[in-house]
Order: sequence, then structure tokens, then C-alpha cells
Amino acid sequence: MSEMFPQGWREGKLGQISKLITKGTTPTSVGFKYETSGIRFVKVENIDDDGKIKSNSSNTYISQECHKKLTRSNIEAGDILFSIAGTLGRVGLVSINFGPANTNQAVSIIRIESKKNSLRFLYYWLRGERIKLEVDGLQTVGAQPNLSLAQIGNLPIFLPPLAEQQKIASILTSVDQVIEKTESEISKLQDLKKGMMQQLLTQGIGHTQFKDSPVGRIPVGWEVVTVSDIFEFKNGKAFYADGYSEDGFIVVDLLNISLDGKFRLTPKDKKISLELYEKFPKSHLNKSDIIIIMTDINPDLELIGKTAIIDNNNFYVLNQRVGCLRILNSLDHSVQFHNYLLNSNRIRQQVKTNTLGTAQFYINTPVIKGLQLPIPPLNEQQKIIDILTSIDDSIQQQQRELQQTQNLKKSLMQDLLTGKVRVKVDSDE
Repeated sequence: MSEMFPQGWREGKLGQISKLITKGTTPTSVGFKYETSGIRFVKVENIDDDGKIKSNSSNTYISQECHKKLTRSNIEAGDILFSIAGTLGRVGLVSINFGPANTNQAVSIIRIESKKNSLRFLYYWLRGERIKLEVDGLQTVGAQPNLSLAQIGNLPIFLPPLAEQQKIASILTSVDQVIEKTESEISKLQDLKKGMMQQLLTQGIGHTQFKDSPVGRIPVGWEVVTVSDIFEFKNGKAFYADGYSEDGFIVVDLLNISLDGKFRLTPKDKKISLELYEKFPKSHLNKSDIIIIMTDINPDLELIGKTAIIDNNNFYVLNQRVGCLRILNSLDHSVQFHNYLLNSNRIRQQVKTNTLGTAQFYINTPVIKGLQLPIPPLNEQQKIIDILTSIDDSIQQQQRELQQTQNLKKSLMQDLLTGKVRVKVDSDE
């Protein structure tokens, strides 16, 4: 082989160190149906980009009888799963406590000779850049991209001595544990925020007396108003008809609104020229404008009605499918409070009620203007903001730490899996 690799490492093919490389079968093709309980059935979507094998929203299962029938695709602890159809190259390692499971023809099962090689090292190797490049070069393009089992068996591997494999795997596993811990902390904080939003935006702070209202029970001293009482609303424009530019002013679309109600820029952002920007002043956005998603092609994400605040003074224009709410009187109302409120369960339920059953999954201008908002006095709005912002700050700090650790892992994988950086193995390892 022509590629260079470190002294003491050996080069080979995945099939040479595997006891088994196989794939599954769709249960319906052999007379069985999916169940709501029973033996777990793993599909490509159950393997995420971080290498975790998770349950999906449908929690697909098969019967014990079907599992016994599909013996070829029985999943065992220590198996490496590798997606070979649709989304290629997702890799998961089956844990000891995973339990009995099965899979379909889009997932390859790789069973390694584990006494001679480290399973976790091979798991990380298959998730590395070398294999990603290999998969990109091998995939066939037809109805959907796919790889054959022969191609999986021919994937190249560079193997250090077993002790070095174990040391590399141990280092990367330690980093993964830090990542998982940080992700757990973020999840806890997000749950805390969700609970606090539910409490603060329905019960307020320190109230003992409540009254009935069009949106349910609210504290005495609060009032219910509509969006049109507080905001000027405007629609976006379909700029694609006029043409985009490589440079210029960013066109704000639904992709700029995150699931947690934050404004974000993305690599996919479109831009328009100065000439076009000046031609449509009604589409200009200002700092503190609230943008709202009006339509989406994927109802499962429940993005319709999600909002975010334009949080800087850059020059943006508003695209179609997104609306803008501009506050009329900032002396009595906080934009930040209203962004939290618009993303709360109480308002989201109003949005869902008005879009349920619509073919285009669309919320129109009258519905947006008519959304009913329970509003506390400004001083209480600010207290609520302080509590929720504090949680948001903690979430963002954890997210920054997560990104740093993920970057570290990427760098370590590149260095350790290529032998660019060698690990020191103690004599007793």
C-alpha cells in the first residue's frame, strides 16, 4: 500500500479483522409488521452524528417471533453499526446493556475479533476523517446513496499495537464522557427554563390572587391584550425573484430562528445587493425587532410561530415566510419579555389551534395580530426577564464549553488516529 503510517502500526482491511459483516431485513418483507413494544428495531435515524444509538419518536419495535426469524440481523453487545443506505457512514457502538435488538438493510452490523483489537478504537477509527473521505468516494448515486457489504469489508484500517489502541480509545472515551456530562447539564438547564417559563408566564412572581381571562387564570393586576395592541406587524418579501448576491445584506429567513427562540446566522444565509436593499425599505429590520416564523414545510418540528429578537445593529432584510413584530411603546413593554412570552406554551397553543389541519402549515397575518397575550406590569416583566436570562446565560456558557470540547475531540481524533501524535503506553498496559 502506498499510504504512510506510523512505525509499529499495521495496515489492513476491515473485513480481515471482522468475524461478521452483515445487514438487516425489513420485517414487512418477510410477513411481519412493526410493533409498539417488544424487540428494539434500529434504523439509520436512530444513529446520530455523535455516534449515539437513540430511540426515535416512533419507538419502532418488532415481535419476539420476528426477531427469531431475522437471525442474520440480530444485534449483540459490542457490535459496531454502520449506516450503508440513505445517510451514509453513521457509526454506533452497541453497549453491554443495550438489550436484544434488530436492524434493517440500511444498517451494516460489524462484529470484530475483540480479543485482538480494541472495539472502541475501531469505533473511533470508523468515525474518523479517513473513513469519511473513503465513503464519499465509494457511494453510489441512484434512488439513494448506498454502500455494499463488500465495500464495508474493504474499508482501510491502520492499527497500532493493542495497548496503543486501548490508550487512544481511553483518551477519546474520556473526552466523550465530558461531552456527555455537558450535554446532560444543558438538558437539565433547558428543562429548568421550560418549567420556569411555564410558572412565571402564567402565575407571575409572588401572586396570591388570580382571575379568569380569555387565556385562562392569570394574576390580578395582569391584563390581556392582542399582538396588534402592542406591535406593528409586517410581512417579508420573496427576494429570490430579484436574485441573490454573493456579498451584501443578509436576508433573514426561518433558518435564522432557533428552536429555543434565539436569532442566529447560518452558512446558508442568502444576501442581496445594496441596490436591492435600498429598493425595498419596508423589508428592512431593526435591532429589537421580533421575527416570527409564519410557515414551514415540516410540521413535525412545530416551528410555526417561533420567534427571535434581532439582537444587533447589522443591516438585514425580511424574507417571505417570516414576519416582523415591531414594538409600538417600549416604555410599557419589554421586547425581551414578549419574545419569551411568544415562545411559551400558552401562546404556542394558540398558534397550534389556528394552524391545525391547514394544508400549508401556515399562520396568517390576522391570526398573528389576534394572538392574546397575558401581560404583567413592566417592573414584573423585568423581574421575569432577569430570572429567565440568568438561565439562558448558563445554557449558553455550557454550550460554549461543549463546543470547545467537541473541537478538542476533533483535533485529538485527527492526531491520534493518524499517529501524528503518539501516545505513551506504560509497560504494564
